[in-house]
Parts: sequence; C-alpha cells; structure tokens
Amino acid sequence: MDDEIIGRMLGGTSPSQDERTVRQILYSAEARSHASGLWETGFMNSTGRRPWREDYQTAVRQVLPALDRYGTVDELITTHYGAVLRAEVMRVSQLADGRVLDYLTIEGAAFWLRYVALTRTGGEEMRP
Repeated sequence: MDDEIIGRMLGGTSPSQDERTVRQILYSAEARSHASGLWETGFMNSTGRRPWREDYQTAVRQVLPALDRYGTVDELITTHYGAVLRAEVMRVSQLADGRVLDYLTIEGAAFWLRYVALTRTGGEEMRP
C-alpha cells in the first residue's frame, strides 16, 4: 500500500532514489506529530458542542471503513499526506440539504479514530 502511495507522490510507479527521502520525511517524528495533532483537533471539533454535531459524527462514520484497510500507523501517515481519501471526505461533507461540513474536521476525526484503534492496547475501538 505504501509503495503505491509513495509512487503517486513521486509522479511514477517505479522505485527511485527519491523514494527513500520521501519515506524519511513521511515517517519522521515531526511528520507523525504534526499529522496526529491535526487528527486530534479534528476529532475534538467533531465531538464538541457545536451546531451540526450529529452530522459531523455521521460523516466521520461514513469515512471510517475506508481507513480500516490501513493496518499500521506508517500506512495511515502515508495515506494522510498522500490525500488518498480526499474525494471520499469531500463527498460526505456535502449534505443533502445543501449544507457543507468542514472537510478538515471530518478527515481529522476519522484519521484520529483509526490512529487510536491502531495504537491502543486494549478495549473497544472508539466510534462516534
């Protein structure tokens, strides 16, 4: 999965010398910290006292199954920076009544919930 995403980021499908550089950037502690901070903020925004809270939680539930296929934090980080879920998140952010939910809140909350599921040591997954 990572190879496919990294290949797209590099503009091709064959491995190259640049691949190692991309992997080092994507998996660096700083990149992980930045991504997880964005995800946690999205989760807090989606569950806080705000208008349309139920709509946000429904949208996040619709995106979560697409993240279930990623089994490591490294895959999740690569997916986040590769904007792999952009179309799916954009789709669920457009409500039938014409309202538009914040894309980054939905994306962040979904990634955060998958991150927590991958890193927690026991108990059930957190689902909105």
